[in-house]
Amino acid sequence: MCTTAVTLAATDASAQVTAATPPPWWPFPLIVWPAPPPPPPPPTRPTPISPAPSRPAYPRSSGGPQITPERAAADGWRGDWAQMEDEILVLTNQRRAAGATCGDQTFGPAGPLTTDPILRTAAREHSQDMGARNYFEHVSPDGRSPADRMHAAGWAGRTAGENIFAGERNGGTLSAAEVVEGWMHSPGHCSNIMNPRFKTIGVGYASTPHSRLGNYWTQDFGG
Repeated sequence: MCTTAVTLAATDASAQVTAATPPPWWPFPLIVWPAPPPPPPPPTRPTPISPAPSRPAYPRSSGGPQITPERAAADGWRGDWAQMEDEILVLTNQRRAAGATCGDQTFGPAGPLTTDPILRTAAREHSQDMGARNYFEHVSPDGRSPADRMHAAGWAGRTAGENIFAGERNGGTLSAAEVVEGWMHSPGHCSNIMNPRFKTIGVGYASTPHSRLGNYWTQDFGG
């Protein structure tokens, strides 16, 4: 089995801020890594992941995919959170289509990412877990890496990346545009967004008002 090499963006100034004094927004990338192969399937039928409790849907603003009450109820996620995730995906694909320079690396236009439901589950659970347990890391307090979390959700890919972001402004949430803009100004995040090897993505957003950073975003990329 190959060894997983996880490298944080040491040159990314935003990632070097101490936890005691986080700025209003705080992105944190995990650069692409070769994920280990998923573990062999258990001999018995796996237990499906239970969906989160159903939450009421919220109306979608103009300019993107419509969030309907039926969809929000079907996947068990809050409609306003799903709306944020869809806006993040739209803006991410707009950036890929335009090409970008990430630090000293230039990327040409890349094809759009499509949502993978399994990666979305992993991203949502990580955003929610960071708020619930008051941490902001790629590795969870119980030691699970991004690859561990993705494989636990059912993903079977080999190459992946992850971006995370957290924070609020004046007690309120940041817009999807502000989050994507923050990622694009950080070479590590930007490289993950522009990487043409990535074809699929899961975006997860969760708000935990009484947590240290309030709002949490995760992008899980799959090749």
